[in-house]
Amino acid sequence: MLTEITVEIPAHIAQQPVTLPTSLTAELEHAVAAIARIESRSEHLGGLGELLVRSEAVASSKIEHVYSTLDDIARASVDADVAAGGRSTVAASRALTALTDSCAHAPLTHDASLEAHQRLLDGDLREAQFAGKYRPMQNWIGGSDLSPRDAVHVPPPAANVRPLMDDLLAFHSRTDMPAVAQCTSTAAEAALESADHLAAMPAAWHEKITARRGSASRTLVDGLLSSPVLDIGRAEKVARASRRRAYEALDHLTDAGVLEEITGSARSRVWVASDVMDELGELEDRIGHRCMPSTEWR
Repeated sequence: MLTEITVEIPAHIAQQPVTLPTSLTAELEHAVAAIARIESRSEHLGGLGELLVRSEAVASSKIEHVYSTLDDIARASVDADVAAGGRSTVAASRALTALTDSCAHAPLTHDASLEAHQRLLDGDLREAQFAGKYRPMQNWIGGSDLSPRDAVHVPPPAANVRPLMDDLLAFHSRTDMPAVAQCTSTAAEAALESADHLAAMPAAWHEKITARRGSASRTLVDGLLSSPVLDIGRAEKVARASRRRAYEALDHLTDAGVLEEITGSARSRVWVASDVMDELGELEDRIGHRCMPSTEWR
């Protein structure tokens, strides 16, 4: 009979001194400079940035044994029919985006954290009742649904969650330490290379098509960096065209090799800009492999 459990409670860090080794200073300065260069080319990273957030969500989802390919993520991003893993990963990416947007110009707050949690779990039939709330009961990872016996991790009791979050948010608001970590340098340099590659893509795409200037096809090409995954509804908005013209543009760009349709279905079709997806895959390889290779465009 189980009579007691051992829980893991994080240390309080809000008031802990942070002393960085001297050798790290140059790396941090290098990271800041690389991030600044990326920001100067942010117009080329819109769509890729969105997909990178989803890639980060893939990495996080694997902790919960939820696996998705880039194909699943692309389809789920336009609300196409896809496996539960793809929907879960996109929900995680939307939660992450909401959380980062909320603290772009303000401190991270309890409300922002819980709003992200709401977005993450709202569509989960099993967990939706707990969405947007700090957990009211003990939980654990591993073991069984009935008991934490043989669990690999037992987190703090529910009563500790709010105080621990208070401590974490206080730590997040500190201004006496650098805002970047050493790993940022590697990620930023890799993304900078992708920004260069992405910047060259629209000109190459325009060379591939024969449509007149101002046509739906040309307008759609101009919007592919920010919207590299399209269904017909999104294509209409990006091309600023009627449904018939949007379909014609999608067919034109598919025939030219700019787009690729990835569902193989006559309904709920999804198109991707293959060059952008290839660049995303290569960027992930440079930063560190995050998700299974696409079966369609790689």
